[in-house]
Amino acid sequence: MPAKKKIIILGAEGMLGKAACGLFSTHYDVFPFDMDDFDIRDDKELRSRISDIKPRLTLNCAAYTNVDGCEKNRDLAFEVNGFAPGVIASVCREFSVYFIHFGTDYIFSGEKSSEYTEEDEPEPLSVYGRSKLEGEKRVLSAGGNSLIARTSWLYGPFGKNFIASIIEAAKEKGEISVVNDQVGRPTFTYDLLKCVEWLADKKVTGVIHACNSGRCSWFDFASAAIRFKGIAANVRAITSEKLNRPAKRPKNSVLSITKLASMGYRIRPWEDALKEYIKKYL
Repeated sequence: MPAKKKIIILGAEGMLGKAACGLFSTHYDVFPFDMDDFDIRDDKELRSRISDIKPRLTLNCAAYTNVDGCEKNRDLAFEVNGFAPGVIASVCREFSVYFIHFGTDYIFSGEKSSEYTEEDEPEPLSVYGRSKLEGEKRVLSAGGNSLIARTSWLYGPFGKNFIASIIEAAKEKGEISVVNDQVGRPTFTYDLLKCVEWLADKKVTGVIHACNSGRCSWFDFASAAIRFKGIAANVRAITSEKLNRPAKRPKNSVLSITKLASMGYRIRPWEDALKEYIKKYL
């Protein structure tokens, strides 16, 4: 029996990282690392790990994803989301290791009336968006075989996420308020990772959007979750201005998945993914 291909998963204790460790373990020999193991900004330590393990693939699931927190901690955001991905990409290029990094819809301004393609010019509104864009630039400029998988509105087991919080609040209060003027594509972690595994098998490079199909507002997303869970709660629509959060969000962050579909891969509708998540994990 041939030996399994090796994969290094960075940020292995996060929501995406834990899901990745489970999914990739069926076809790969997984080597998970998180912040307690070593600092991903340390190129010497990273070089040592990659040299010892000799992976086929390195997957970077590590990120500072607290969008509002990034506004207060700009330096940390740019270190983790901007600088570190470039370090990882450079070390992977040095050892000829295929590298996958995750991007975000929040690099766009939200002013476009149609879907954002991979070629559209980014105009981030927040520190989080700017730091993630810096990470993309550094990964691409490092050269090597790298893929940036941009995704949006990520949720799943193993950590805090919008849907879990909404359902908990609905059960406790019976009424919740959710913004209705931001539109995007909710994406289930496992659907994203299955797509990424498919892309990895083909060694796709560059930038590609990977999200569940369909679109909705946060209000629609929350309302569907409450309905699928069977909770008798009132979901009230409010504006982003009324919510008044520290970081500005794009009003339209729908990522086009036409390029992915043209390659022969289709991701199921967000409603189907949400039903599975709620049934299995909540």
